[in-house]
This record gives sequence, C-alpha cells and structure tokens, in this order.
Amino acid sequence: MDPETFEDSVSDEWFDCIGNIAFFGGEPTLHPRLADLYQKVVTRWPNSIRSIVTWGGGKHALESIRKMVEIEPRFMLCVSLDGSRDVHNERRGRDYAYDDALEVLRYGVMHLQPLAPRVRMVRISFTATGKTAGELRHIIELARHFDADISMRPAMTGSYFNTETTRPGTEWTEEQLVEFEDILASVPDTDLAMAHFARAMPHFLRDGQHLPCRAPVDTIVCDPDLQVRYCHELPPVSTLRDYPDHYAQSGQWLKAVEAAKRGDCFKKSCFIDGPYSIAYAMTREGAFSGKRSHHA
Repeated sequence: MDPETFEDSVSDEWFDCIGNIAFFGGEPTLHPRLADLYQKVVTRWPNSIRSIVTWGGGKHALESIRKMVEIEPRFMLCVSLDGSRDVHNERRGRDYAYDDALEVLRYGVMHLQPLAPRVRMVRISFTATGKTAGELRHIIELARHFDADISMRPAMTGSYFNTETTRPGTEWTEEQLVEFEDILASVPDTDLAMAHFARAMPHFLRDGQHLPCRAPVDTIVCDPDLQVRYCHELPPVSTLRDYPDHYAQSGQWLKAVEAAKRGDCFKKSCFIDGPYSIAYAMTREGAFSGKRSHHA
C-alpha cells in the first residue's frame, strides 16, 4: 500500500465520516512505510480513533511503533499474545517472541498511556485454542500488571494457527469450554475490550449462537492493493478511490446489508475474526448473559 496513492484515494469528502482506523494484518509493522501511511491517516482524520495490532516480534515492530509515537502518540496499541512464554514462543516459532511482545507492551505503557489516563491505550489480544484455553489465566495476570484490557477470539478453523489443533472440523471439548468459561467469568467487563463479544465466545463455540452482523453498515476493509471489501469474508467490490460511487449507486451494498442482517452469509470465520474485521464486534443490539448455553 503506497501512502501517496492511499492519500489520493481518500480525498473525496465522502470519507470525512470515517472515525475509526485500524492497522492489522498479517503484521503491519513489516510495512516499510508504515510511519508515512500513519502520517497520512493522522492528517486526513486528525480526530479519529486509531489503533494498530501487532505481535511485537523483531526489532522492526518496536521501531515502527516508536516512529508512530513521534508522529502522533494518541493511538491504541494492541499486542497479540498467545499465553505464557513457552506457549507463545512455540506458537510464533521464535524463542524471543514473548520477550519482544512484552517489550512493546512496556513501551506502550510508558509512551501512550500517560497521554490518556482515563482510557486504556494498551491492549492484549488473545487468540485461544481449546488446548490453550487455560492460558487465559496468564493473559489476565499480564493485563493486570500492565493495566491493559483484553480482547480475544477463538481459533478453530485454521485461519490463525496452521496446526492440527485448529484445522477445520476440530472442535473444542466441553471440558475445555468449561475451563475457558470459568476463567472468563472471573474477568470484569471493564477489563475486556468488547466484553459482549468475549462473553459470546463460549455460546458460539458450543451452540453456534451469534448476533446479527453489521459489517456492510459499519466497516470498510481496505486490502494492501487498495481493493475494498465489506468484510474479510466477502470479495472486493471496488477500489478505495471508487468506493463512494459504489456505495451510492450499487444495489450490491444494500443486498449485502440485508444478507448480513439475516445471517445468510455468516460462517465461523466471521465470528473468529470479529474483533479485527467483522462488525459483529461492534454490534450493540442484544447481549449474551454469560451463563452457559443461554443468552438474553
């Protein structure tokens, strides 16, 4: 994604309404011009809510975050952690992965959090498999240590970890679900990012229950080649530059909205990628009770 082309693509006043921009991947800090792209975002939407999701591995990650802080330090830093040191290092395939992630967390606490004392600017993102459900305990400890909140999603379709435990058809056991649910019950909503989404995870994993999706209404997913999707699970519909015309003139958008409301296009990966790309996580209509197999 070229920063200058991106800047030109969002010059239309239609894009003025965008208020929340997130960088994620893959690994966004690998982009050689991430800082330049971030500068374009800050200039175009100076009052927007901004965030970046990184697993914090390698010198490039911390260096990229430092450059972003120098440009404008008011953004949410979300660091992906898969559990304790051994578990995280094994999942990421690198012996230093856990320590690198914590270094990025510390940097965020030192340089981002003081600017917004009433809002948590540092977050830990936890992707749980059935076999690592118990690692949520360690994530809770880390979050309390860094005064961070926690976002989470379940890995069960192979979209995240390329391992036998998460390939399609491999489900969580009831014992693993109960353990995860009991640990989750010990975390107050104030410590969870999108608490309604986190509370819904056991219900989805057990029964497939989910809330209506608002992705076509609330979300624009921009690929690195500046192709735009309604969500990660649907094909590109236009270029970023042409999206205002597509939105105004295409009946495709209205059809996508209605299909999402009815759940016609819903699949497991919609839920799994919710906190990052699918507007399920933004949905405020309805909530799960937190009790097993029931929802309000």
